[in-house]
Amino acid sequence: MSGYRQLTERQRYQIELYTQAAGMTAAEVARHLGIHRSTVGREMKRNRNRYGVYRADVAQRKALARRRGKRHARIPERLWRQAEVLLRRCWSPEQASRWLRREGRGRISHASIYRHVERDRAGGGDLHRFLRCRKRRRRRYGRGAKAGTIRNRVPIARRPAVVEERSRLGDWEADSIVGARQQGALVSLTERRSRLVQLARVARRTAARVSAAVIGRLRPLPGAVLTITSDNGTEFARHEAMARALGADFYFADPYAAWQRGANENANGLVRQFFPKGSDLRQVSDEELERVMELLNNRPRRCLDWKTPNEVFYGPRAPQVRAWRARLEDELR
Repeated sequence: MSGYRQLTERQRYQIELYTQAAGMTAAEVARHLGIHRSTVGREMKRNRNRYGVYRADVAQRKALARRRGKRHARIPERLWRQAEVLLRRCWSPEQASRWLRREGRGRISHASIYRHVERDRAGGGDLHRFLRCRKRRRRRYGRGAKAGTIRNRVPIARRPAVVEERSRLGDWEADSIVGARQQGALVSLTERRSRLVQLARVARRTAARVSAAVIGRLRPLPGAVLTITSDNGTEFARHEAMARALGADFYFADPYAAWQRGANENANGLVRQFFPKGSDLRQVSDEELERVMELLNNRPRRCLDWKTPNEVFYGPRAPQVRAWRARLEDELR
């Protein structure tokens, strides 16, 4: 229980419940939540409402306000004043940002200026009246992948028709499964005919890491990698490097057409059985991944006439298939 940690919103509501409904002391609450008692005491002291009563909703608002204030203070007040002068000249936030940087007066992003305008507006200010577009800006919860950000991408329309037939082995679909708070990810690969699943863990979903993961998983399968089809996520920006390393052709599905990678989308749903949404994928070990792949690839599938992906991909007499059968027989005895 040593070390300072910021409380979560849920913990604040637990503090309110335990202190007011259950009548616990700060020390008892701290033991119950597994945090230091001084953290609870400090929380209750600094986040009371005007009647001296601790309320979780008030505490959360105050905590968020303090956090925003600290971020805001990273930019000097002088620079904010200069940005406001430029805004009142009907400059756009981007024009103000670029000009201040070019003149060596300081760095402030146009997004920060927009947020400053919104804070000013909420406080009754008039900076928003000088913007060309006066509509309230919507918060962005994430940016969709843009096909134009990937150079030399080859669309799925140019993929050979034989891939659609699922009549051969070696045609793969690729995607990434993101962990909690966009931290940590799994690279997911599915072979179209056999539905064989290959998984690799990456600490960050960068193009370099994803490329290395794909190559690392598929390179041990010589002759069984003919094409790869992925979505338009920028983590696949190094598609040319992957294609060269694996001797395969790389294609991109159309935007918002997940059905064009149906086998992989289905496999991702199966993987989520073991790693539900909200899981911290940074904590997944290689042993866990191997176990999940073994379970998925040794599970009979209706679409394979109740054969397993391993049986279809490697053949019924392959060593890994025979070893699996032997283990299964031991368990069934």
